[in-house]
Amino acid sequence: MKKILITALIAISCIFSGCQSTSIEENKNIEVRGITPKISLITTAYDIYRINVLLPGVFNEELYEKPGKDSLDYYSWAGKTYTSMNNDMKIKLRNIFKDYGDWTYIDKTIALEDDASVEDITNAINEGLSLDESMKSDVELFFNYFYNEYFKDLMYKNKSKINKSVKEANKFIEKNDIDIFSFMEKSSGIKFKKDYKALFYYDISPIGAMGFDVDNYKISTIQPNTDSKTLLQTPFHEYSHELFRSFTSSKEFSDINNELLKNEELAEGYDLLGKTAYDWTGWCEENLVNGFAEYLSYKFYGKKSNDSLYTYDLEFCNYLIEKDFNPEKTSLKDISIEFYKSKM
Repeated sequence: MKKILITALIAISCIFSGCQSTSIEENKNIEVRGITPKISLITTAYDIYRINVLLPGVFNEELYEKPGKDSLDYYSWAGKTYTSMNNDMKIKLRNIFKDYGDWTYIDKTIALEDDASVEDITNAINEGLSLDESMKSDVELFFNYFYNEYFKDLMYKNKSKINKSVKEANKFIEKNDIDIFSFMEKSSGIKFKKDYKALFYYDISPIGAMGFDVDNYKISTIQPNTDSKTLLQTPFHEYSHELFRSFTSSKEFSDINNELLKNEELAEGYDLLGKTAYDWTGWCEENLVNGFAEYLSYKFYGKKSNDSLYTYDLEFCNYLIEKDFNPEKTSLKDISIEFYKSKM
């Protein structure tokens, strides 16, 4: 169960692309960029925390073996890095992530320029969050230390490989004239709130992906081993959250959530991993979102995974396929509720 649940978070690494701004060229619907410290400085620090402190029994060697050698090397690096840190910096690392995950911090840094300095990053965090003076000091001191002692070398070690992936991904997008939002709207029957442009950033962290909205840009981090054959899989997930949140706060969905508390399989998954990132409604949504993302990948690429990442994601994907889901006949809300009722 641990392996099944956590693999859902897999995301992989990329390196600084040289882009200086969040803005996308007017004629582009999607742009892919390499690693930027405003994201990966924080995700790699959080990985060190959760591998060595938060959930070492879950974020373990077996988990990092699945994506491949680079992921396993990263896991080894995270362990050695934590061991080599001085005790004062270990305490600061624990303090920083004790109450906040990486998403909370990156939400405050994501609108910065791609070449933002460590000072820019720590200022954005300290000005954007209600932290006490001691925590603000920890943020400033730790991230400067971590960048200079560890992250800078890790980033440039991966630069050449990731920049090559960025170029190939952007060529694929340009050649195929992909409109991810139109495809998702047509497949779901739900309109996005804005006329978004898509922006993908490669991340160094091999476990975990995140989504953010900045003005009319919808941003997704993507895995380091992502290529043109898998380019949209993670954004399908991150972008689908907005579609599902058009109805997951409804009374009908809330009623189903309450009934699902009696579902032992879903509750087991929530107790193991979900509580570290979601409330119960968020956990129920996450299973559907990942299943729908897999369904979108099946529709777009003509193939799907046979591995379940959460408790019911693969089952929901298969349910949509078996029911020949057509949003013109049945809403995504109705078929989601119908699916969960079949699990009660």
